[in-house]
Formats: sequence, C-alpha cells, structure tokens
Amino acid sequence: MKKPFFYTFLAIFAATAALTLLGMADVVKIKDGYLNALFGGLILELITAMIGLFRSTRFFDDSLYQNLDDYQPSRDASRLLHTLIIHQEKMDSGLKSKFGLVVSPGGGDFPRYLSGLAELVGLGLVDIEPGKWMCFLTSTGFQVAQRLRKKIEKVEPFIV
Repeated sequence: MKKPFFYTFLAIFAATAALTLLGMADVVKIKDGYLNALFGGLILELITAMIGLFRSTRFFDDSLYQNLDDYQPSRDASRLLHTLIIHQEKMDSGLKSKFGLVVSPGGGDFPRYLSGLAELVGLGLVDIEPGKWMCFLTSTGFQVAQRLRKKIEKVEPFIV
C-alpha cells in the first residue's frame, strides 16, 4: 500500500519541479502569479521531503530502534534472551568471555529459535558468529535482558 503513495508523490514532485524549472527558464510561458505559487509549492515539497528523510534516518545508531527502553520482545525473542542471560551469567557476568548458543536445525525449537534470533539480531541485541550460526548477547543485549528479566523469566528457555 505504501508503494503507490510513494510513486504518486514522486510523480507530483517531479511534475512540479519540471514545470517550475521550465517556467523559470522561460521555456514554458507561465504567468508570474502561477510561477510564484509553483515555486512556493516546490520549496514546500523539498522541505517536507528533507524533514521526512531526517526523521527516518538513523545517523548515530546502528539499532533499528533508537530507544530500546520501550522494547517488548516477542515470546520467541524472550526465550532466546532468557537462555542467553542464564548461561552468560553462569559463565561470566562481566562479558569478558561470551556464552554462545547454537540450536540444532533438526530440533523442534529451531523455527522459534530463528524467529527470536531474527528479531534480536535486527535490534543489535544479539550477534552471530559467521559460519557457525552461534549467537551470543551483545553488551546492549545483556543490559536489555537484565532490565527485562521479570518478563523473560516467564517463558521457558531453550534446552541447551
């Protein structure tokens, strides 16, 4: 549904820009009153596009969400966070060494593991070791898991 709107607004912008620029270059004869209105419309379109671009661009953050304080994980992501934080704290709560988790593709939990993994990797809470499909908490993921401890402890962790 978003694509038709995008292309409609893009076409309107292109037509306004072309008509305004052709009118300013006297290639197309446009009365001054109309040319001023077209120029004002073009400037307004440019300002709107720039504001939209700046609002949607993450300049200083690699995460999908700039504010993880409001993040509420799905059930699968909660299971994965629960599993990782339990074992990370047993191994090293200072994060000098990291606990890595791999769920076997043959296991019944594999689709749920992948679902939770996709969500958490997209948020920058979990990283994957290339080639081994081993996932581990990032430092941000560890902090978020600690903050969400009461919620994620309500779900069973993956069997390791």
